Amino acid sequence: MRKFGWFVVGVLIGFGVGIAAGFVRADRIRIAGVMVHFGIALAIAAVLVIQLWLTRRFQSRWIGVGYAVGWISATIKLGAANGTGDLVLPGSALSTVYVLLGAIGLSMFAALPPMRPEAASAPAESEPHT
Repeated sequence: MRKFGWFVVGVLIGFGVGIAAGFVRADRIRIAGVMVHFGIALAIAAVLVIQLWLTRRFQSRWIGVGYAVGWISATIKLGAANGTGDLVLPGSALSTVYVLLGAIGLSMFAALPPMRPEAASAPAESEPHT
């Protein structure tokens, strides 16, 4: 039951982060007349760092897999037509890049081991160098 609990927690967190990242990915700034879309890099970096932190903090891949499922669910919801014509993730090249990078990154990071902390051991005494 513990694994399922971590999975559910991951889905809930992933859904929330997916909603926020979907809006952040649209951020852009004009520098010297050139439009720089920095939001995609910022959103993907945040999504992946949060997944790595959750997996490490809770020592379970299940939370990472649930997080990926939640992010994918939120991304599908943001890109689905709702009848009003308002889409957070329209069918553009930038949205496609965001979805592909996020899905590939999350699936790769979900397969990583949970990076367990090293066991605390007494420091080895070193011999003095002469």
